[in-house]
Amino acid sequence: IKNVGVVKVQLLKWMGAPSTGQVTGKALGAVVYDTTQDSTKCQSVLSVKVGAKDSGIGLPVPAAGTQAKLGKKLAAKAVGGVLITMQRPAGADAAYGPYVEYVRFAGRVLYPKDASQYAYTNA
Repeated sequence: IKNVGVVKVQLLKWMGAPSTGQVTGKALGAVVYDTTQDSTKCQSVLSVKVGAKDSGIGLPVPAAGTQAKLGKKLAAKAVGGVLITMQRPAGADAAYGPYVEYVRFAGRVLYPKDASQYAYTNA
């Protein structure tokens, strides 16, 4: 996540379809980064790593599955999005933001409806 001000990153559970941006309590998953005071410098990059056991990256993906019907083990680990909470530093004016410049993910996409959306491009 590029830029300062991030105080919390929380995973959103997979609810059977891609997130619409509407977050309810039942969609909230594990908190993977939490701090009371942001200590990153301007233009820095915050890296939040979720290990293989917690992410389920090594779980098998059955060929016959769908986005709406993941197996129980996959459904328990699959992520539908992330909720990033940011805080403006004390003394900063409204023009400061904070702003998220970009977020990058590493992992795999389960049963994409349009695989071209996930194609790697070397920009």
